[in-house]
Amino acid sequence: MNYKDVELSDGRVVRVHRPPNQRIHFIVTKRYPYKPNPIKKEKTASGGEIAIEVVDDPETIRHNEEMDVKRAELADELTMLFAFKDLKVPPDFDLLGEYGELIEHSGVDVQPRQGDGGRKLDFIEWDLMGDTGNAMRISNALAELCGISLEATDLIGESFPGAMEGQAA
Repeated sequence: MNYKDVELSDGRVVRVHRPPNQRIHFIVTKRYPYKPNPIKKEKTASGGEIAIEVVDDPETIRHNEEMDVKRAELADELTMLFAFKDLKVPPDFDLLGEYGELIEHSGVDVQPRQGDGGRKLDFIEWDLMGDTGNAMRISNALAELCGISLEATDLIGESFPGAMEGQAA
């Protein structure tokens, strides 16, 4: 099955679809490519030239770190747009009207996103995923659709050295 219906804490039911992760990865890496490491030429003892990859170039590292942030943001957005492709945003949803006081008090400049996709992303982020219980229900549904067991993932994480540090034996 490529979708799962999830009941939210307020009784609403949303359909969550399994996102095409490989296609999303392809889109994201095309949109935000990494800068390759520069190559520097050096003379060898015999008088020839050798090409050496500069792996610690600060400009390349900075650029690629910026690309990592942009890639993660776009991947999250595309995943949510596809996962909730059947979702209809209520016509009366108003980000600033419903969450304006919270946004204003936070001191963070949050503006509604543009277009239908942006409006849908705002609704997903602030309404559906804004409640911890709903976010967990949706995350569990996405994990299940993708064949990931969150319980097994937790157990694997606990098996790494240091995972139990600070806990009584």
